[in-house]
Amino acid sequence: MTPRGAAKLREYFLEDIRDDTWLLIPVSDRILRQVELLTRSLPKTTPLRPGDAIHIVSAVEAGFNEIWTNDRHFLAAADHFGLKGRSVR
Repeated sequence: MTPRGAAKLREYFLEDIRDDTWLLIPVSDRILRQVELLTRSLPKTTPLRPGDAIHIVSAVEAGFNEIWTNDRHFLAAADHFGLKGRSVR
């Protein structure tokens, strides 16, 4: 990607934030503690990367009831957190 292309994407992203297209949720100590607590009960057959766990718990803490992704592991784990996983494929 060219520097000009990257700058344009950054501009679009910041515009989306201003327009409330994206809701940014700061990662807090509470969220990290919830990640540790809630991932303990995941079945061993449910692989979940740490970043994805933070993403899912942030959605739960923000009161969302569904989450969208194209990652099959992420989708499989969402149900264990009380979220409806929606595929974007």
